[in-house]
Amino acid sequence: MPPQPDISGKHTVLKVLLILILVVAIRGCAKTVEQMRNERDVEGLIEALKSTDSEKRAKAAEALGELRDVRAIEPLIEALSDEDSTVRQKASEALAKIGTSATKSLVEALKSDDWRVRYRAAWAIGKIGDARAVPYLIQAVDDEVRDVRLNIVWAFGEIGVDPRAVDPIFNALKDEDSSVREEAKNALVKMGEQAVDKLIQALNDKDSEIRNISAWALGEIGGRRGTSFETRKKMAEPLVNAL
Repeated sequence: MPPQPDISGKHTVLKVLLILILVVAIRGCAKTVEQMRNERDVEGLIEALKSTDSEKRAKAAEALGELRDVRAIEPLIEALSDEDSTVRQKASEALAKIGTSATKSLVEALKSDDWRVRYRAAWAIGKIGDARAVPYLIQAVDDEVRDVRLNIVWAFGEIGVDPRAVDPIFNALKDEDSSVREEAKNALVKMGEQAVDKLIQALNDKDSEIRNISAWALGEIGGRRGTSFETRKKMAEPLVNAL
């Protein structure tokens, strides 16, 4: 019998070609993030958050924020610990867009062992501005990480309607980090009339820096268009005496 030609190599090449064709076909059928967003395919976008492609994960998080579907809350909370900083940012922005429905999950995220999660959660809470988060922010305001404390103090100012935040903001005026102290100054002004009584008391503080900050903040609040005549009158004499 004459020797048979060795066709095993050809079979291998054909198998590889078939696999490549199949992969290309599958990819061609896969939806893009843009398609899923346009079709409001929330489940598909949630699945895209698990992609190995960080750019796709970031786009999926952004799209979920645009759709504002509550089904995305927990997957987006998980994305706050993503290894990619852009994904974490887009996830926090998306949660902020979803709004008050995300508050409960975000305040739980303030307890995370991952400081990046706490940092992004505090930012999203501030953007939402839900006063229900204030007690949880108060519990978290002494975080060991500077950036987390900074965002929490900023969030107090953004919410700005709860007098319970005044004391924690004042305490932040003595933070070891200058950026936190600066943010606390701004937050007190944002608190407006809620902070006036505490600021007047602080004009007699033994710390000259606290006295100076309090006088400055009272002046800023007094100059705001929405500040009432009664409040301006209340702060006038203490400010004069502090000169």
